[in-house]
Amino acid sequence: MADFRRCMIVLAALALLLGTVSTVSAAGFQCQTNAATPQQARQQGITELMGDLVLNCTGGVATDAGVKVQTVNITVTLNTEVTSRLLDDNVNGSEAILLVDDPAEGTQSVCFASAAPCTMWGQGAIATSTYLPGAAPANINKNVFQGQWNSNQPGSIVFRGVPIDPPGTNRALLVMRVTNVRGNATRFAVSTGVGIGGIPIFMTIAVSNPSALPINNPQQIVAYVFNGLVQKQDDQVSFKQCNDVNVSGGKLKFLGDDADYPDSPGFAGYVKAIEGFASAFKIRTIATTPVNPSGLPTRQDAPGANYPAVESGFYNPGDVDTDYADTRIATLGLADAGTRVKVELNNVPVGVHVYVPLVIASGLLQANLVKNEAGAYSAAGASSFDAGGGLSEVTISAGAGVAVYEIVAEDPSNTEEIDVPIIIAYIANPAGNSPSITSGPSTGGVSFAPTTTPPDYASEDSGTPVPRFLDTSTQANRFSVNACRTNLLYPFVSNQAGYDTGLAVANTSQDPYGTITQHGTCALNFFNGSTTPPPPATFTTADVGAGSVYTNLLSIVAPGFQGYIIAVCNFQYAHGYAFLLGGTPGGANQVAQGYIALIIPDPGRGIGASPFDEGGPGSGEQLGF
Repeated sequence: MADFRRCMIVLAALALLLGTVSTVSAAGFQCQTNAATPQQARQQGITELMGDLVLNCTGGVATDAGVKVQTVNITVTLNTEVTSRLLDDNVNGSEAILLVDDPAEGTQSVCFASAAPCTMWGQGAIATSTYLPGAAPANINKNVFQGQWNSNQPGSIVFRGVPIDPPGTNRALLVMRVTNVRGNATRFAVSTGVGIGGIPIFMTIAVSNPSALPINNPQQIVAYVFNGLVQKQDDQVSFKQCNDVNVSGGKLKFLGDDADYPDSPGFAGYVKAIEGFASAFKIRTIATTPVNPSGLPTRQDAPGANYPAVESGFYNPGDVDTDYADTRIATLGLADAGTRVKVELNNVPVGVHVYVPLVIASGLLQANLVKNEAGAYSAAGASSFDAGGGLSEVTISAGAGVAVYEIVAEDPSNTEEIDVPIIIAYIANPAGNSPSITSGPSTGGVSFAPTTTPPDYASEDSGTPVPRFLDTSTQANRFSVNACRTNLLYPFVSNQAGYDTGLAVANTSQDPYGTITQHGTCALNFFNGSTTPPPPATFTTADVGAGSVYTNLLSIVAPGFQGYIIAVCNFQYAHGYAFLLGGTPGGANQVAQGYIALIIPDPGRGIGASPFDEGGPGSGEQLGF
């Protein structure tokens, strides 16, 4: 934070200095700044590409032939940190570059930061650019200048020793273009809705010798910050611990249709990533396609070209010099990957397997599942769980897992979304508490990827990735696995006026039909608002094992109570019986009556009073399911 404040002080000082500089030299040489198309920056992005800053210079006197051209240091400063990748460890040489006279492919020659200043020789009053590498007398003129970054001034890039040869009267313009500047957009808080935002990022340019390069309007807007990602999810989905999900022949197997996930078993809803603005999803390079997902090799070396839905900037892997030891200059402007979207899952029960599609496509958009959050493109493999080969299993560790998709095709003119269906599977074993019953539902969230935490502003080629983002995901309930229950209603019990009631619960999950055995306790809930004393607190039985019967007396579990009981048993296939006994033996008030408890469909399943057709094939006994 202290470094950033120093950066802002420097920016303010530069602005004050520039306000006092004369804009026209004695020879009529002057430069006008303008910003090429400002970029739309994602508020979650740490390495967002800025738009180019361009100087159009006219007039002055061209340097005589054979005379060394005077040089200046040019500094550009953002109102946030510069995060362009560093390519030279020794001098913090950056991927940010300054192009002179917009050199075409095949004529681009680099002055490395480690070699600055690079000597340039004047050509006199000629009609063509004097910044061509083949210019006499030594054929060494440069037209691509590598910037330097300083951690003490993280918002600035300096281009040292840039020769300034005015166009004079024979050339129309001297054009100087600053490109490949990346900035930290996370400094700016914007609203989270689609299309809301628009906070400007400014770039200010200053020179060490203003008389050699007089500049009008030194500050321009190079980007607007918008919210780049909106998260949505379907409603929470519930599953039962005692029912197999996506199981056939005792093995996990997808029983649905890849083309219709919502109708398939184990569908746990969608996690949705929606662009905050059109082109927030970006491919790696202009050559990226579903057939060529890495986007290599290709060049993006036309000065001034605008690629609004591409993570890479100005990139020329073929025409750079190798005069100096650092050949990594060949990767300047190249992003490591297209935009990646990360689905984060938490609190996944032990025993639950999670699957997601290998490919998500909608309209012109396509996102492919990749193996890692960061690093080179590597497609995830299909799981044998799905015979169609369309699903891959998410690795779950300590209840957490991630699925990462990379954008390989998109429509830059429309807002798009990635809907990731979550498919689960498990073999039911409630007696072994598998899948486990967690303290709350499983949750899901979504963010851009890879994620990191600043400060990690400018980075070395071998260091943190480009692009990279803050993790802004918000976890929301995705699915739950609930214990199987049976709800028993004892409509009348009494331990008053000499009466007592015997209570029994039978766990019939052990049978000759191969039913999955279960066990658990029963919570006895007492109801009768007119009882004096009032109904007692809930009574919890001992664990009722499969094939066993729990018995007790009302006089023991709730002395003096009269009313009705709802027993919530944490296992399927519970059955209840009550026996009411009391009165004077042989008298008119003597009662000896037994009845079977009624079974209430489990409200947790959301099926109301229709239990009998909801058990599903192979579920065994249906009563009270």
